[in-house]
Amino acid sequence: MKYYGDIPKDHIECVLELERLENWFAEHDRTIHPLMAAKGLTCMAHDYYVIDMEENGEDLLNRANKYCPGYFKNEIWIHRDKDPEYSALLTNLVKTQALDTLISLGYNNE
Repeated sequence: MKYYGDIPKDHIECVLELERLENWFAEHDRTIHPLMAAKGLTCMAHDYYVIDMEENGEDLLNRANKYCPGYFKNEIWIHRDKDPEYSALLTNLVKTQALDTLISLGYNNE
C-alpha cells in the first residue's frame, strides 16, 4: 500500500499491524468462524477510521458483511452486549465516517 502526505509514526505502525492482520485473514479465511471474522474485521476497520484511512475501513466493513451477511443487523448487538471493550469500540466507530457505511449494511444506531 502506498501512503501519501505526512503520516505520524504511530499511524504508520498501526497501518503495518493492520496490514499484517489483513494478510493473516487472507491466509486463514476458511478456518475463521464467520461471526469472529466479522467482529475482527470491524475492530480493524475502527482502527483505520481512527487514523483517517476511511477507504480502508470501509473495505473492511464490507468484507465483514461478506463473511457474515446480516452481521450489522443482528449479531453485532450480541457481541456488543457480551464484550464491554467491543461496545466501547462501536461507540467510537459510529462517531466516525463509518456510520454511513454501517447504516448501509443494516446497522440501526437507535
